[in-house]
This record gives sequence, structure tokens and C-alpha cells, in this order.
Amino acid sequence: MATKSKASEMADHYIGLLADWAEVTRKPLFGAIALRRNDLVFGMIWKGGLYFKTDEQSVQEYDAASSGKLGYTTNEGESRALKSYAEVPPEVSEDDEKLCEWAETAYQAALNSAARS
Repeated sequence: MATKSKASEMADHYIGLLADWAEVTRKPLFGAIALRRNDLVFGMIWKGGLYFKTDEQSVQEYDAASSGKLGYTTNEGESRALKSYAEVPPEVSEDDEKLCEWAETAYQAALNSAARS
């Protein structure tokens, strides 16, 4: 029997915690696992971290918590960041109620982003 990766286990964990908030699905996305609600990506599991979609307002809370942006290295060795995804602080990811509140904010940011596209 194949063992689950750490990222897969994390995705299952957070999907379970968010189950009372909404139906969350997952999908592999460029080496990460995207967390989706109604086919909109609002979160990502990447290299052991949980990242949520941000907008101009919500990013301030992440910045205040010194959260990093979702970063990666290109094949050429250049560091890049997806500035619209920030790591969920431990005090949020470890509190079910706060996690759902921040997930809703991330989902709203995804909705607003999709509406502008």
C-alpha cells in the first residue's frame, strides 16, 4: 500500500478542519496541493506550509504576523514569490474557529480576484 506524502496528509487534515465551514476539495497544482471551494483556489499546501489567498486588505494581517509569501525557485535558480498567497500563522492554523474565518476571507479574495479577471 502506498504511503501518503506529508503534503497530502496536511491537505486531508485542513480539509477535515474546514468541513464545517464549506466543502473543500483538493487538486495537485505545480507541485503544490490547491485547496478549492466551488472550483476557486483559496489555499495551497506547499513545502510543509498552509498558504491562503490574500488581497490588499487581508494581506495586512499576514504581514502583521510576519507571514512569508508562497515562494519557489525557478529551474534557473531564481527565487520567486506568489505575493497573493501568504502563510497562515500558527495561531490561526491551530485554532479551528480562526482557521475557518481566515479561510472565508481567503475565499472572498479568490472570488474578488476571479471577478476582476
